[in-house]
This record gives sequence, structure tokens and C-alpha cells, in this order.
Amino acid sequence: MEGLGWRARWGAHCCVIVIFVAFVTLLGTPGDGRRAEPGVRGESGGELTTRILRRDGSLICEGVGSIAALAAKHKGSLTRADLFRANLRGSDLRAADLRGADLREANLSRADLSRANLERSNLERSNLSHADLRGADLGAANLREAVLRANLSSANLSGAGLTRANLSGANLSGANLGGARLSEASLSGANLSGANLSGAGLTSANLSRANLSGANLRGANLREASLSGANLSGADLREADLTRANMHGAKLLGTQLEGAIGAP
Repeated sequence: MEGLGWRARWGAHCCVIVIFVAFVTLLGTPGDGRRAEPGVRGESGGELTTRILRRDGSLICEGVGSIAALAAKHKGSLTRADLFRANLRGSDLRAADLRGADLREANLSRADLSRANLERSNLERSNLSHADLRGADLGAANLREAVLRANLSSANLSGAGLTRANLSGANLSGANLGGARLSEASLSGANLSGANLSGAGLTSANLSRANLSGANLRGANLREASLSGANLSGADLREADLTRANMHGAKLLGTQLEGAIGAP
């Protein structure tokens, strides 16, 4: 009887262990609702799922497929989205609501962001090469060190942070860059015709060969900026600071320079 009792107790212990292991395994199954980072896909029911979260960790949406496809499907509700380092190359984000979104180091090359609202979004070091940002609102956005060889015609970049941003060859015709911070930015060969750059900070910016015809640069800070070969025909540079600016070969036909500091 004593041997039988020992065997019974041993069998009971084994049964408890098996149940515990099965329970732990079930809890650890992928797709259990644990927090998924943007762009990271987990398995659920044998299918790959993607989640887009807000910056506070709350869920915006989830579904099967790539993060680019999911973002395009839910583009009207991406405010404060956490899209850090997300691959959104070629995404259809026309008129998307990305206010306050975290898009640091995101790949947005060739994405269609025309008329998108990116107000106060963080696009630091993001790749926007060949993106379509026509009519987009980037007011007060952070574009520090971003690559912006893009179409930004008529875009709103008022008050945007563009320190050391690469805008070489970008189309910024008619864009609003009033009060934007563009110190040390590269704008060589950019089309800024008719753009509003009033009060913009362009200290040490490279604007060589840029088209600034008809642009409003009134009160802009262009100290030590390079404007060599730039087209400033018809531009308004009244009260601008041109101290030590390089204007060699710049076209100044009809340029307004009244009150400008360091004007040639």
C-alpha cells in the first residue's frame, strides 16, 4: 500500500507539471496581444500581422500585410502614430492625417504625401527623396537632417525645423517657409521661385544655383550663406542679413535690397 501511495503521488506531480508547461506555452504563443513595435510583424493564427501604435502605446490599427499597406488603408487616423524607422517607401498617403506622428528615420522615398497633414510631426533623419509633398502641411515639423529631394511645391513649412536638411534640387516653388529654421541646410539647385522665406533662419545655408526669383526673403537671416550663382531676380531681400554671404555670380535684376545688412 505504501508503494502504491508513492506511485499515486508521483503521478499527480507529473500531471501538474504537464498542465503548467502547457499553460506557459499557450501564454507565450506569438500574436497574444503583446505590444508590437511599428513595422514589426507577429504571427497570429498562422498569418503575419502588423500593428501601428500611437506614441503612447495605444493601438491604432492592425492587420495582415506590410506596414506601408496598413498605413495607406488607415491614413485618415494616423495622428501621433509611432512610425519610427518604418518602411513606407512608395506608400499612398495622400491627404493622410499624420499630425504629431513620429517618423524619425522613416523611409518615405517615392511616397505620395500630397495634401497630407504633417503638422508638428517628427521627420528627423527621414528619407523623403522623390516624395510628392505638394500642398502638404509641415508647419512646425522637425525635419532636421532629413533628405528632401522631393516635390514640395505650395507646401506649408512655416516654422519647420530644417537644420542641416538636404533639400538639394527640391521643388519648393510657392512653398511657405516663413520663419523656418534652415541653418546649414543644403538647398543647392533648389527651385524656390515665389516661395515665402520671410524671417527664415538661413545661416550658413547652401543656396548656390538656387532659383529664388520672386521669392520673399524679407528679414531673413542669410549670414555666411552661399548664394553664388543663385537667381534672385525680383526677390525681396529688404531688411535681410547678408553679412559675409557669398553672392558671387548671383542674378540681382529687380532685387529689392533696401535696409539689407551687408548688401552688395
